[in-house]
Amino acid sequence: ADVDACGHHCVCTTARGSVSLLDLRSRTCPEILRLHATPIVSAALSERFKQLVTVSLDGTLAAWSLASAAWLHEFQITDEVPQVLALAPTGPHLAAVGTRSGSMFVFNVEDGSAIHCARTPDSQPVVSLVFACSVDSKAHSMQEPQVVTCDAAGTLALHCRVNGFVMT
Repeated sequence: ADVDACGHHCVCTTARGSVSLLDLRSRTCPEILRLHATPIVSAALSERFKQLVTVSLDGTLAAWSLASAAWLHEFQITDEVPQVLALAPTGPHLAAVGTRSGSMFVFNVEDGSAIHCARTPDSQPVVSLVFACSVDSKAHSMQEPQVVTCDAAGTLALHCRVNGFVMT
């Protein structure tokens, strides 16, 4: 689930592959989209791009317009089981997906390009990930995005965009 910046709505996913939007003020929760053929494992809102991005057990990552509920893009993660999804809060429209095998994929949602960021074969499942963007105080600009992952053993890893999101 993900909550909008105003704190009024929460996106909830279902085992049926649909998305509901919980209105926290009225306490209503209508189903808004039927997205995937398999359960959705993670969803995130991009208020900056006015999109909803979801990933399901079958490895499908999909981007949807919040305004029209129209399908925009779809990406496929093959031979992997997604577990968690995060969107970059600044810079390019990037989505990161962590998998059961310990791999991470980064997608540019705007142009469809993908980067597979393999980890060691004995990696634990990625259970959490987040984009971390820092500000260069001297230049007053955003630095390249980085992804921090946490695996099932509690190991944290930093993946930098300048290195192709390879673990550093």
